[in-house]
Amino acid sequence: MAPTKEWALHRPDNAPILNPYITYVENVLKALEDGLGDKNAQTLNAGKLVKKAAERPGESALRQQYDLNMEQVDGYQEDWESLDDQIGFIAGFAAEDANTVSREFEDLRDSAVEITAVVPDNPSPARQLDAVNALDNAVGVAYEAILRANAKLVGKSTEVPAQNWSGNGGAAPYVPGLTNTGSAYSGASAQPIGEGVKAKLEDMHKYLLEKGFTPAQAAGILGNLQVEAPGFNTGAYNPGEGAIGLAQWHSGRRANLEAFAASQGKPVTDWKTQIDFMVHEMRGTPGIEGMGGRSESAAYNRLMGAGSATDAAVAFDEHYERSSGEHRGQRVANAESIANSMRNVSASTDSAVPA
Repeated sequence: MAPTKEWALHRPDNAPILNPYITYVENVLKALEDGLGDKNAQTLNAGKLVKKAAERPGESALRQQYDLNMEQVDGYQEDWESLDDQIGFIAGFAAEDANTVSREFEDLRDSAVEITAVVPDNPSPARQLDAVNALDNAVGVAYEAILRANAKLVGKSTEVPAQNWSGNGGAAPYVPGLTNTGSAYSGASAQPIGEGVKAKLEDMHKYLLEKGFTPAQAAGILGNLQVEAPGFNTGAYNPGEGAIGLAQWHSGRRANLEAFAASQGKPVTDWKTQIDFMVHEMRGTPGIEGMGGRSESAAYNRLMGAGSATDAAVAFDEHYERSSGEHRGQRVANAESIANSMRNVSASTDSAVPA
């Protein structure tokens, strides 16, 4: 990586929510820049990067001092933690394709400089959170570009049926508390899960209604899954991350899905099991052990507040899949089409189906 001029991120006055995050971003980007420069970026990982973090405001302080709701607090904390995973991946991949990583890193650094430069002094809490989210999204863009380059580099992208995973790396992004960052950057891809089944749209729609979702919410979920796993193939596999299934679970979330399926005595490619696991992530399932970790309750709350297929598709993408948003229009279009085609479908009256 060519030497660069000195740079720093702007820290606005009186921004106690944003400035610790800016310090964190600047520290990890400078560490990554140093690693890329001396070709030792592969030695960095999320565990090392997190030691450079500034102290962030705690949950109670955020809620009490700044009158933030729980969803805003959750989003803020998730932005901090997802940064580790995504930059850690970039660092781990650096040795394999330094040119791509350097180019994307430079774009990311420049984006961070631009995002922070326009934040005024004395910004409102909402403006600070907007900047945090913009910085996290910028990291996500670099992460996805490098992920696609990695798939091409290792030559695995031609070994599996084409998947439409360019929008978010082919997987539901990192979930704090569930992703196993200790092994996420070893350079090895998890094995695919074998041949899946192509779940039927009507069957899944009915099943989601039985789970308590409205027709619009079910359509929003399925519109997303249609992008994640074209043809609703439960064996869909992204070689770049070893992501599997209808929602493209990976790393710790994949391990939890597999443990969940085993606890039910079901194959991991069973479509009902995958939907059950999705629901478990969002609202929990009493009596199931070994599936600990951070829940997706924020995603569930946003989804349950959606009154239309479009709103549900956006909520599921933004808060459960957490993609870059590049293909959100396709997810919405899918959801609206599914909602129209399923208007006459009602929930099953079969009491044997578990809720």
